[in-house]
Amino acid sequence: MGGCSLDQNGAGICPPPHWQLVMDQNLGREVSRNKALAPSRIKKMSQRYISVFSSFELPPVIADVLGQILDDCFPAMFEGRVYVKQLPHMRIVAFENGAPVGQVGIDHRIINVGGDVKEIFGLIDLCVAREWRNQEIAGALVARAEALAIQAGVAFMVLMADRHDLYIRHGFSRVQPAPATWYGIDERQSIGLITRDLSDCFMIKPVVETHWPVGPIDMLGYLF
Repeated sequence: MGGCSLDQNGAGICPPPHWQLVMDQNLGREVSRNKALAPSRIKKMSQRYISVFSSFELPPVIADVLGQILDDCFPAMFEGRVYVKQLPHMRIVAFENGAPVGQVGIDHRIINVGGDVKEIFGLIDLCVAREWRNQEIAGALVARAEALAIQAGVAFMVLMADRHDLYIRHGFSRVQPAPATWYGIDERQSIGLITRDLSDCFMIKPVVETHWPVGPIDMLGYLF
């Protein structure tokens, strides 16, 4: 879905390649989606924008740069790849002057919480290139993920984070306790079910629903 958005029915709306989702200087809000706007005018307005790709649509040249950014953000984890355990379903990418400078992956799935089945967006591997940090790019990526979550009508956004400040500022909260079970993957090999309390890192934000159920969390898959 490079440069595409979703309509109310979840179908893709894709403007021509030159009309990306153009953002203001802080990447905080969309400036224009007007198809009548000339590309030269877009460049004058801003050189930063955010695009959304499904995994199979991510161009190799962009994947190569994201692999380098991920390696720098998470040393010894990615080894040049753009995933650790599994490919995300979608990837939101921030650009500066046409070059990728940050990304967040989205895993769209069903989980079971205390016997209640919930549809979620899982946020994966949020990162920004070192030279572009502290410019609200990470916050813009989270905001774009939330906009997609609202359009998709999922119940919650879910993520795992050791550092909580950014996500708390964007309305996330920690789940405590967070007894969770997931399917373990290590070095691209299955290692079986794992169960432990994730209170130190499990965070949620309500989207369609407001009440997070009490009870054990079955991720119904790998831990993103």
